Amino acid sequence: MLLVLLVLSAVLTGRLEAQDLSVSVQQWSFFADADGRRVSGPGVHLSTSLVWGLSPRVEASLGILGMLTPYPGDTLAGVAAVGYSLLSERWISETVPPNWLRMLVEAGAVGGVKRMYSGLGGGPQAFFQLFVRVTPLVLGNSFYRRSDGLFALGAGWDALNGGLSLFVNFASIRFRALPW
Repeated sequence: MLLVLLVLSAVLTGRLEAQDLSVSVQQWSFFADADGRRVSGPGVHLSTSLVWGLSPRVEASLGILGMLTPYPGDTLAGVAAVGYSLLSERWISETVPPNWLRMLVEAGAVGGVKRMYSGLGGGPQAFFQLFVRVTPLVLGNSFYRRSDGLFALGAGWDALNGGLSLFVNFASIRFRALPW
């Protein structure tokens, strides 16, 4: 997957300096669909991702998601997304800071195994969801080496069972790792 990101970054970017690598930590909460099914949960989930800046406005992320409460580790999944920065660039140059406030629109997928050991609902079960997420408030950017996303709302389609459900990411924290 890292090789795919490297190839995409070489193709999509007009400026090599706009490329960077960040580490992100996000909180996730999934809501039930119309039939009462949840992709995972109930409870609080946490994801850790690597975010690759591909261009001044485009980024891609790849990470892992796990359940924190009420059964730590009961869900384990992979998360991949591609995002586009609205309102301002995420990067301009080493000497010119972009606007400190921006929005982020993402499309991606999350999939893995839920109920690995809790035994709820008949034991382990695979899940896969395609999603679209909007983060209306992102403070900071790669120029400042840190950004915080607040109040993201996503809608996802459960590809295995059918059904549309919502999820929220109340907060995310991102630290720029490369280049220094």
